[in-house]
Amino acid sequence: QYDQFLLKAVRVDVENLVCSDQQKTENILKKALNSAFFINEDNLLNDIKQNIPCASELKVTRLFPDRISIKVLGDVPILSIFSQAYSQEATPSANFLVSQNGLVIISQYPPKDLPKVSYLGSLSTGQTIENDYAKKVKKIIDYLAYLNITAEFIQLSIDGKLKIIDGGGLVILFQLTKDVDVQLASLQLILNQAKIETQEVKSIDLRFDRPTVINAPIKK
Repeated sequence: QYDQFLLKAVRVDVENLVCSDQQKTENILKKALNSAFFINEDNLLNDIKQNIPCASELKVTRLFPDRISIKVLGDVPILSIFSQAYSQEATPSANFLVSQNGLVIISQYPPKDLPKVSYLGSLSTGQTIENDYAKKVKKIIDYLAYLNITAEFIQLSIDGKLKIIDGGGLVILFQLTKDVDVQLASLQLILNQAKIETQEVKSIDLRFDRPTVINAPIKK
């Protein structure tokens, strides 16, 4: 804890804070500090998260007896997401992002090259996408890249159904409520077998115990 009345200066820094900027963060911190007799990091973080939901951690450092530095760190976004349902917050100048913890935030300046996911449900700032779906989607996309498969279209349902279509039209279905590692292992086996047999695969459904594979018609 730091005695607010002994402080003459507070330096504010931000890191990975995609849902706020430096000036907004400083203003919110200043307002929160003015209402506190002592600076408690946990209480201050809770106050900040009311206005900056992507804030995940505070680091308070004493620079001098009467000066401190406060660094506000944010949840790192791993997906860009948009809803096919109506959302009042969705505007052309704003983007929904999802952190690795599933937190939905909105940003006017999203990081580039994040996978873009179509979500079959409503979205709002501060919402949490449960069951580690965000982490699982990112893991699948990264593994597909390892297999030289580019996910051109990604669609996530509320019930955990994940549909991915690559640039060549291959459709792959996953079920995120089941073991993702098992599904990825099955996918690699199916693709390896298709390569050996020089067979073009059109769709792979990995949602059930026995994957369903549909091959393209053999060209005569």
